[in-house]
Amino acid sequence: MKVDHVLILAAGKGTRMGEIGKILPKVIWPIFGKSLLELQIAYARKIAPNAKIYINLFNYKNIIQDFIQEKSVCFSDVEILIENEILDIGGAIHNLSDKVDYQGNLLILNSDQFLYFEESIISDGLEKLQDFDSLLYTYSVNSKDGYNALNISGGCFTGIVLNENLEPNKEVETYTGMSLIRLNRLGRLKGESRFFDSIANPKKNKIALEKIDNFEYWDFGTLSRYHENIYEILKDKKTSFYKFLDDERVFDSIDIKSQNLEFKGFKITKSSISYRKIVDYLVD
Repeated sequence: MKVDHVLILAAGKGTRMGEIGKILPKVIWPIFGKSLLELQIAYARKIAPNAKIYINLFNYKNIIQDFIQEKSVCFSDVEILIENEILDIGGAIHNLSDKVDYQGNLLILNSDQFLYFEESIISDGLEKLQDFDSLLYTYSVNSKDGYNALNISGGCFTGIVLNENLEPNKEVETYTGMSLIRLNRLGRLKGESRFFDSIANPKKNKIALEKIDNFEYWDFGTLSRYHENIYEILKDKKTSFYKFLDDERVFDSIDIKSQNLEFKGFKITKSSISYRKIVDYLVD
């Protein structure tokens, strides 16, 4: 088995990115010299080199399409799926599935998250997927981090527990946002639907869980996490993600002076970053 398709989810509102998130779509926020979306394309090519890549758009679709047009070389072999109504993640997957006649194996990626793990994790997941409808990659977090949890009973996924209902300061298992799906095992559906209703519904679908223990997880999905991760990128140059970014040439304008982390002449700290200047650098 192999990954035939990759869907990068990019249709959201970016409501957790503060005031600039209302103007500049999160997927084109910069990680220094390149946007999240450009880096996610490079990441998809790295972990699924022979797959066809798709991006779904709804909110801010005109702004993002203009950006993609300007960066046409990066997106030359990527297909953009414009959604004319709110579909949610489940609906977006069915929309792509219909396009490819529900054939092949699909890898789902969030546009604002990057996972770095052993290279075998995808091939091992595909092997395990043969006996299931879908496979969810999971990892352990503390409930204080704000993530929802997977309810697991007897090793089987039975549903989602909202973070607000979790015990404080408790280790739980959560969904990374990355999954493998056998499209020919899905029931055909059109319109809006949620991921855990129409794709990975434990009452209807046979779902495998693959817990990742040794990995790097980089989440830029909220303003605070964006700030923290920009800082951490420069703080530790030995990470796999730093090497990936270096290979993608995002650091051409970085200057590190003494213990201060600076980009384009302004200081980056863990709790505060003049992200407006980074955004200006990208869109000017």
